[in-house]
Amino acid sequence: MSSAWLGGSYFSVKEEPGDIDCVYVVDVERIDALDDAGRALLQFFANNKLRGLFGYQIDSFLLAWQSNPTTAPRGPQDYQYLQTRGYWDDLWSRMRSGTKDSQPTRLDSLPRRGYLEVTLDGYS
Repeated sequence: MSSAWLGGSYFSVKEEPGDIDCVYVVDVERIDALDDAGRALLQFFANNKLRGLFGYQIDSFLLAWQSNPTTAPRGPQDYQYLQTRGYWDDLWSRMRSGTKDSQPTRLDSLPRRGYLEVTLDGYS
């Protein structure tokens, strides 16, 4: 299972976009099965190594997807996964109401935008 959540100004109405944000959602079992070369490649993509490459501002992160066939958290790993997933979803649903330097307001906490999810392997 893997997908990518995409956001940033390239996915907005800005006339001069400047950045792409990406969270790679990868099954923790796939991560655990990687050899050293695979882990190095994953870390390259998931830890902002793409920033500045090809002249683009690309911020990239990894969300290790935790399989849980029930709706209830089963333990610390499920809670950690849900907390991290919720963080990214909440962050990317927000839209700044002022400039980067202005003080945040209540309006900044409201879900006023979305992000694009691209399924990379059909969730197989």
